[in-house]
Amino acid sequence: MATAPRHEAYGPARTASPVLVGRETELESLTATLSEQPAVAMIEGEAGVGKSRLLRELLGRPPLRNLRIMLGRCQSLREPFLYGAVIEALGGLAHPPVPPSLARNRLNPVTGVLRALLPELSAYLPEAPEPTGDPRSERHRLFRAVRELLSGVGPALLVVEDLQWADDGSRHLLRFLMADLPRNLSIVVTYRREDVPGGVPLGSAYRPPPGAASILVNLRPLDRAQVRVLAAALLGRTISTRFAGKLYERTAGIPFVVEETLLALRDSAEGGRATRQLLENVEVPVLLREAMAERLTGMPLPAVRLAQAAAVLETPVDAGLLSEVAGLTERRCHEALASALGNGVLYEIDERSYGYRHSLARQAVYDTLPGYDRQRLHARALRALEHRVPRPVVRMAEHSHHAGDAALALRYGERAADLAA
Repeated sequence: MATAPRHEAYGPARTASPVLVGRETELESLTATLSEQPAVAMIEGEAGVGKSRLLRELLGRPPLRNLRIMLGRCQSLREPFLYGAVIEALGGLAHPPVPPSLARNRLNPVTGVLRALLPELSAYLPEAPEPTGDPRSERHRLFRAVRELLSGVGPALLVVEDLQWADDGSRHLLRFLMADLPRNLSIVVTYRREDVPGGVPLGSAYRPPPGAASILVNLRPLDRAQVRVLAAALLGRTISTRFAGKLYERTAGIPFVVEETLLALRDSAEGGRATRQLLENVEVPVLLREAMAERLTGMPLPAVRLAQAAAVLETPVDAGLLSEVAGLTERRCHEALASALGNGVLYEIDERSYGYRHSLARQAVYDTLPGYDRQRLHARALRALEHRVPRPVVRMAEHSHHAGDAALALRYGERAADLAA
């Protein structure tokens, strides 16, 4: 059957990379699963890890070219639209070529309840049935109508991106569809688990129905070698191991962050000292800054204060130092730390220390602090470090400088120089 070209159907690329790096295994597994219908694929990963790029590559694979693609994206809204992403995806059926099966005499009469939600398809849908007057019955009828419509346009692939922002209605509707998949339908959803309410993307545990293929893909950041390959592809030249290692440390191997960082450096000479300094000072990519801001907004105030303290301290530290700088009691620190870890803001670096996955994430939180709060937290950090043995004089000099105490910064700077000598 004729369908829209894969990349045009999916929309503009969100990446500058000419090649897909480090996702060959995931791509092959997804292709094999979705080549058989019905099927469900769930792709999870943090912001910028490459979920959308993987989907673009997936939709271009030959075994999927006969599928009608229906794409919906959940939006980061305070009050998400009811069934928003699924309705958006179904609205795409009105784009030419319209499936031949969308003829009134071939659709189940229950699909008429969708006329109000999908006016662009009103020419193809039956007349709306009389309302039942019972909200629960109406919802069940709506769910059945969506399933019947999807059954009539196959073979098809329903794609819902960013499920972490979906309303509860969309989650329930997707779970309803997955529990009894039409035989000519496959579903793909993407989400950030750390941003999903309760950590359960569909609102409750999902079990694939008998007879349906199913796969869960957990996208991880790239390793050092893969970062080097990606950087070389983006810059069009060989990348030194040293520069690639520095880039990996700065970005934690998150592909989008790697790309944005390199775009900011594309006019500099790779590998030189000036470039490494620029790499330290490159601005935080918008996607990462927004993702961190969303997570901070969803945390209680003590957890936000703990995240801000960790951003000021810069390096991974123990919970005791975090609580002292944040001004929290031991009990409140424990609760705040659990929240910060659960929301993917802080990470357990080892058994005794906590910090940020990479320096750009730390910088994103640090940049949210007003100047007065930065000075206050740096002063607290300085007081807390004065009791550590041995004293970390280099860090204390930095904290003194940011706290606005030039004399103390000079004194600790001289001590650090003496120790270095």
